[in-house]
Amino acid sequence: MINSLIYLIIIGFILGLLFWLVDYLTTPEPINRILKAVILLVGVLILINFLLQLAGQPGFIKFHQ
Repeated sequence: MINSLIYLIIIGFILGLLFWLVDYLTTPEPINRILKAVILLVGVLILINFLLQLAGQPGFIKFHQ
């Protein structure tokens, strides 16, 4: 449980840095929105997976063995 929480925090930090990097690099507007949407989608999928595992259901992403 604690390992999954640590992975969730680290992945959230990495996704936050990627989100910031997209703004920092000043990419053109359509590409900027698409990249942010993909980053948010990945973050939501990881969060849903974490909550499924917390509820006792098998998740679709395995963080540890």
